[in-house]
Amino acid sequence: MPDYFPAFLDVRGRRCLVVGGGAIAARKVHGLLECGARVTVVSPALVPELARLATMGGIDHRAREFRRADARGAMLVIAATGRAVDDTVAEAARRHGALVNAVDRPASCDFIYGSVLRRGELQIAVSTGGRAPALARE
Repeated sequence: MPDYFPAFLDVRGRRCLVVGGGAIAARKVHGLLECGARVTVVSPALVPELARLATMGGIDHRAREFRRADARGAMLVIAATGRAVDDTVAEAARRHGALVNAVDRPASCDFIYGSVLRRGELQIAVSTGGRAPALARE
């Protein structure tokens, strides 16, 4: 497992792609929206909270399976289907110059999520490099 470079990314107004419509995808979408990203979700189905966001115009939802061209123009791509297609998503994202996080597939990730504590203007991120995520949350 590589040593990761700690960084905070400015995603305000930038297109971010989330592939997958389940609970994990929803958590990633909410985090991106909180930081001002323009979020596109590609998934045939969505959990209710993502469906509400799509209906309200909070996200752009493409109700279908992932296509390689979906990654074009994205700053960052999150593959959260829990299926083998996540590796295809990661490959396509890299070809289009996007950073990629494939949930539970560290070998396919350009970055990983740390646990973040926010108190007003203070943000503290903790990571175990993907080796013990539960420990980082404590």
